[in-house]
Amino acid sequence: MKDLFGEEIPDAADAETAYVPFDWVDEYCPLPVEDPASFCRKDPDGSWHLRPVPEDGMFAGKTNFDLVVEPGEVVKFSEHRSYPDVALTVYDDRTYSVFPFVPEDANCFLLDEPDLMTVSIEDLIAGSGDASCEVEPGSYSLTNYHWSGPVAFEFSVENGGAPDERPQFRRLGAEH
Repeated sequence: MKDLFGEEIPDAADAETAYVPFDWVDEYCPLPVEDPASFCRKDPDGSWHLRPVPEDGMFAGKTNFDLVVEPGEVVKFSEHRSYPDVALTVYDDRTYSVFPFVPEDANCFLLDEPDLMTVSIEDLIAGSGDASCEVEPGSYSLTNYHWSGPVAFEFSVENGGAPDERPQFRRLGAEH
């Protein structure tokens, strides 16, 4: 699909899924990563920890984002997909349109001005129930994401104790 200027619009199906430990998900949380094992760090005492990736300048080294994990342990992650911003037009009667489209699984919507984040566009326009935060009629750039509920993974270490040991996570079925 092309936009009004003939530029290719990225397909939502091309959005990469990244992960964050479910207990860390909040309005501000460490950077999601494509491979949950990227959070794994081994301490000198041999214990394994989940910590923000070193590239995450805002959260790296924060002790409140430190989870000890052991092989065989089930850890819950949240899936995250970030989609291209879309044009949001809010009309005088509080209806709206978006261009080109919002992916079906998008469930987190963000405007920079006013500074709002909600789970639906309707809630966003209504200011999350706060009349002082209602979005005025006009055009905006709307950021939209997908955040999932908890998704279970089992932690293991391939070649445990060997110089080439490698932490890994295996996604489990819905029953976990």
